[in-house]
Amino acid sequence: IATALRPERVHSLIALTTPIDFEDSGLLSAWARARALDLGLVVRALGNMPWSLLQASFQMLRPTLGLNKLKALTERLWDDAFVDGVLALETWGNDNVSFPGECYRQFIEELYRRNALRRGSLQVAGVAVDLGRITCPLLNVAAQYDNIVPRSSSRALNELAGSRDATELIVPGGHIGAVVSRRAMEQVWPAVQAWIRERLLSAAPLHPAPRA
Repeated sequence: IATALRPERVHSLIALTTPIDFEDSGLLSAWARARALDLGLVVRALGNMPWSLLQASFQMLRPTLGLNKLKALTERLWDDAFVDGVLALETWGNDNVSFPGECYRQFIEELYRRNALRRGSLQVAGVAVDLGRITCPLLNVAAQYDNIVPRSSSRALNELAGSRDATELIVPGGHIGAVVSRRAMEQVWPAVQAWIRERLLSAAPLHPAPRA
């Protein structure tokens, strides 16, 4: 959104498992569009969307995931590196804060329910967000097994952006594991670094230095 509003300020853009088209078949989208979710009631009653409720909704997407993690952990308790990695990821994943209520209401109504970003009707401070104004090099990273941002949702960025240099990188894993796992360290981030290096070496400076 920021790049579309001020494209002259962005040299290149990398999107990591980024939702664009919210009319996908994912369970999270179905829940967000359900009229049983009364956004006004939530904001009036709670002020902010509690982090615990948000966390529970993500956990309900894969109800058995917690048991699978525990099983894997007990089977590899002897592996200190594996245990340290699991604990670090779980600590990070559970370190949450509540979401500002009005921002949450706007996010759900404008994006999930009206699909305003995909349809070009989203506005920020009265200015329309046109993804076609994104013309800088674009790398769109999508997770193969993402149940939070399905590929059909993230792929829309390549379809709507005006970038001639637009790449979609499909990486193994889910929404989180695709970018923080050991496999990500070995495969994903080296590919991202190579993409950045190539664009920086071949592109002109974003803001040329003034003449002396």
